Amino acid sequence: MIKAVSFDMLYTLVWERSCRVEQTSRDTLYYALQRVHETLYDKGYIDSPYLSDDMYKLYKAILRDIREKISFIEVWHKYRLMLYLSKLGIKPDHRLIETIYNIFIDAIIETYTMPIEHKKILNILKEEGFIIIFTTATGSHDIPLRTINKFGLSELVDIVYS
Repeated sequence: MIKAVSFDMLYTLVWERSCRVEQTSRDTLYYALQRVHETLYDKGYIDSPYLSDDMYKLYKAILRDIREKISFIEVWHKYRLMLYLSKLGIKPDHRLIETIYNIFIDAIIETYTMPIEHKKILNILKEEGFIIIFTTATGSHDIPLRTINKFGLSELVDIVYS
């Protein structure tokens, strides 16, 4: 008999700081975009390292446009960031987009936390012979893979479905 259990990644096993009062999900996205802007500034693409409210609203407008046009499909963060850079007047070549994408994804994952009890539960299930599946609907397959690494879950998670 095959025993398996599937866990949704975000807000089930792993929490964003936005699950807490001191930070909202807007703050997580704002933080990730701020890190992108710092990099764009360091590389000479923009004049200021600071993310303005207008720039944040521009990114949110891109998300809204995508959702209105193709609401049933998850669009990868890399594509969203290419659109964003284009709207800022920056030609997103493959090297720049890879750099920006990795900074954006890493900044999001920085905000993740995992209660110690959740890892204990995964250990118990693994000891009982369960196949453990990480399931998530995200704009990047790298998010669950990097999250697994961040929390030392590589030996516990058998399948990542995103």
